[in-house]
Amino acid sequence: MRCLNSIIVRRYPTSHSYSMLSGNYYSRALLISHGPIIQKQTCLPKVFQRGKSKSTKKISEIPQGLLAPLPPLEPPAPPGEPDYPTTIQQARNNMRKFPHCVLLTRVGGFYEMYFEAAEEYGPLLGLKVAQKRTSAGSIAMAGFPFTALDRFLKVLVQDHGKFVAVSEEYPNPEKGGLLFDRKITRVVTPGTLIDENFMDPGESHYLLAVTTGSGTESEKEVGLAWLDLSTGDFFTQGTTIGGVRADVARIGPREVVLLGSEYSGARESGLEEILRREQYFITIHSVDMRVVLREVKGWKDMIETKINKATVREMRGVEVQAGNVLLDYTQTRLPGMAMRLQPPVRRTMTDAMIIDSSTMRGLEITQTSRERSRRGALLNIIKKTTTQSGSRLLTNWIKSPITSITAIEHRLNLVETFKNDTYLKQDIESLLKRTHDSQRLLQRMSLARGGARDLVGLAHTIQITQKILERLNSEELTHAASVEQLTGDVDVPLKLAKRILNSIDEEGLLQHLRLRESEEEMAAALAEADEAIAGADYLDPAAADATTTTSSSTSKKTRIGSKVGRRMLSEKDTERAEAWIMQKSASETLESLHNKLDDLDQKRVDLETELTKRIGCAQSLTLRWTPRVGHICHVKGRDVDLDHKAIAGATRVSASKSTLSLQLPEWTELGIRIDGVRTQIRTEEQVVLQGLRADVMKSLSTLRTNASVLDRIDIACSFATLAREQNHVRPLLNLGVSHKIVGGRHSTVEAGLQGQGRTFTPNNCFVGDRERVWVITGPNMAGKSTFLRQNALISILAQVGSFVPAEVAEIGMVDRIFSRVGSADNLFKDQSTFMVEMLETAEILKYATPRSFVIMDEVGRGTTPKDGLAVAYACLHHLYHINQCRVLFATHFHDLTNLAKSFESVGCYCTDVTEDGEAFAFDHRVRPGVNRNSHALKVARLAGLSYLYLYYMPPNLPPKWSIRCYRVVPFLPFIPSFHHFSAGAEMHMLTGWCTIRDPRWGY
Repeated sequence: MRCLNSIIVRRYPTSHSYSMLSGNYYSRALLISHGPIIQKQTCLPKVFQRGKSKSTKKISEIPQGLLAPLPPLEPPAPPGEPDYPTTIQQARNNMRKFPHCVLLTRVGGFYEMYFEAAEEYGPLLGLKVAQKRTSAGSIAMAGFPFTALDRFLKVLVQDHGKFVAVSEEYPNPEKGGLLFDRKITRVVTPGTLIDENFMDPGESHYLLAVTTGSGTESEKEVGLAWLDLSTGDFFTQGTTIGGVRADVARIGPREVVLLGSEYSGARESGLEEILRREQYFITIHSVDMRVVLREVKGWKDMIETKINKATVREMRGVEVQAGNVLLDYTQTRLPGMAMRLQPPVRRTMTDAMIIDSSTMRGLEITQTSRERSRRGALLNIIKKTTTQSGSRLLTNWIKSPITSITAIEHRLNLVETFKNDTYLKQDIESLLKRTHDSQRLLQRMSLARGGARDLVGLAHTIQITQKILERLNSEELTHAASVEQLTGDVDVPLKLAKRILNSIDEEGLLQHLRLRESEEEMAAALAEADEAIAGADYLDPAAADATTTTSSSTSKKTRIGSKVGRRMLSEKDTERAEAWIMQKSASETLESLHNKLDDLDQKRVDLETELTKRIGCAQSLTLRWTPRVGHICHVKGRDVDLDHKAIAGATRVSASKSTLSLQLPEWTELGIRIDGVRTQIRTEEQVVLQGLRADVMKSLSTLRTNASVLDRIDIACSFATLAREQNHVRPLLNLGVSHKIVGGRHSTVEAGLQGQGRTFTPNNCFVGDRERVWVITGPNMAGKSTFLRQNALISILAQVGSFVPAEVAEIGMVDRIFSRVGSADNLFKDQSTFMVEMLETAEILKYATPRSFVIMDEVGRGTTPKDGLAVAYACLHHLYHINQCRVLFATHFHDLTNLAKSFESVGCYCTDVTEDGEAFAFDHRVRPGVNRNSHALKVARLAGLSYLYLYYMPPNLPPKWSIRCYRVVPFLPFIPSFHHFSAGAEMHMLTGWCTIRDPRWGY
């Protein structure tokens, strides 16, 4: 039997399939037939025939296995839906493909919404919803000028968490039909922002994907992968269900992607509930299982450099799956865009101090717990960075303090270097102010969105990087080795910067940007005029009941539109301005074209002179180009009375009392030649620009490294400035479990007091050695909570690499910080304030280790004193005997100090009140001892709350027994009569006390 070695494949252009993302048709049908058998064929002849082509391939060259199913041509239209005009039908089809998105369709100078999207989101955006007449009937529509896209994206995406599908228009290459084709180019979500103007430049915008693996309950494996599309940063990490809340809080994602229910397991494991409880924006993404199980090598097309082999080996399966989901989701949101990311950086659970979301809120690290404001948070106080990228890095650092003493000492050395040399720090900061946000500039380049302005900013940053290195090497530094370690990998591509600056004309670029802004404003105005002129095609819904009213409204709109159009078209015609963004010497072709243009411009000047002499005009004749009538000869003043018929071939275009416009064949021919050369110059400029982008891409990894070094230098200078201004000291870190602070202060509270002209009372803290637990009692408002928080914040600042607010600080490394302070409920989840506190307390008792640092404030409040004391003692007992960690435990249960006497390593400390007659003052110093008076009534009087002191003897008790009751009650505008109360009640009405309680009420 003879073997079939080849088959014939014929491709017929009549069979097509539809791409749902791009909206393009492409040939997918293959007709396979048995043809002549060709054995050992080395050349594959191709026979060209009319309407089809034929080629011969070996059987081994044909892909084997089942073919993937073809996507449907179009989502099926609902029964009975009419056929709309092509543009509207395209929008309708796109709305069916992306039912979860708000569709914005580009139509000329507008982005428009149609149908139910216009009715729902038009009022939300403050847009008028009109009725557009079509051959299939009236439809709802709303729109806005294309220049306002960022503003409306902010409202939809950032403020309301909507997905927005943007459909752009492209010239249709096929003759006949529509001038433009429209394609979905991007789906904008909260986590896929790139370079929108409303993005906060000082914060990262992370998109996070979460997958689950094997294991049970809290030890179930969880994979995390997150990226920032605006900078190209890419990270992965493995964690567990028990630790995912803290890890996600550290990342702070704008959007969390979970697998669809068919593969996820997120709901069964409780992962989805954990994330929703923290109010993250969650997106469910369905992915083919083959994509989820793809290996790391499948990422190579999206990573700019080779992934480190050690990183690949260390990655767990759930991390890789999370990375696959993340990249697939990003690609579906950016169809057709080539994505370039940095190689993934793998994080581990031991790399950084773990700070969960409750602790982040309680310590007010990035925002205040009550107003959710940055003002008053720790980050706002310590942030003195010069650059936006440095600010982003500092935000990530403060949420994720490191646990490597070597790395921390390296950071502290840099801070000390700049703190000791003020002049050096000032010089470096002045140079940093002149740099640009290289991280985001480079990412725009990698996404092919960067322009000439970005290239110029990048070139200047390269030059300034070199100046910073020279300044650092110009003198002896306190810690030269640490500076060398930081800057050792910096490679400054000065040749690239020189080529960019020698190619781009910065003055021309500025002029070009001004002209473009002017053109965009003009285009928006013209679009509005066109919309008004076309008003006859729209109906006002409010006037739909009366035909005459509609007719009147329509005619009025037409008149208004005509006036607007005439006003726009009657503007003084000016000569078309040109601004070249490239130097003439940027390329030989460009130089040749500019020389040619100069020659043509000279011919134009000569023609103007010749025409002036021929016609006999003074100096009023000019040769111009206008968008309405093209190339014209323009005269004004007394020359308008000339007889244009005497000029051969002249045609009058327009005339008025003061101006006259003519068309001359000589100028029309010359103008067309000039326009052709200008078009060639613009094309060549784009070629040069693409070449510069390609050069940048070759140095992309180097430039990213340089940008990272500048960010670290910026943070070191910021910490040095903070240390000098706030009198911070360098902490000493060790591998012990002690926390020794002399004269510690709370940075945020101290800054607030300084603004009021007051001083902060520093305190010492020596917890962890002889006394692992401090039980702190004292009055309300005497500083117990501040003392707890300040010691936790000092540990965080020390492990970030900053100097700390203290006189002396010696700190053992902390793996996790836990905070149970403040009160809040979650009524939506049916959780009372007490329940929320118990949930947070249970998590602390479950996950705290001997190296952890725990602060607990008033645990057990919100229930009866007996039950609250039991809860507080149980927590203290567990922390002391089981967790064995450093604990600061503030309480108003004074009996707790008696119950804890049997614990050897428990110390009792307190704050107090200093009294002088009726006057009193809080003493914020923490001293050894127990204070059994909380002075709550004094605090109530400070708050302006009126209250009653009531003493009575119940009638059924022996005479020697007495009960003294204190009660704080709201002010009542009247005093009840004495006969309303039982016998045996003795009322004491004192100054400012204005109500009485009946003893029958149980008081």
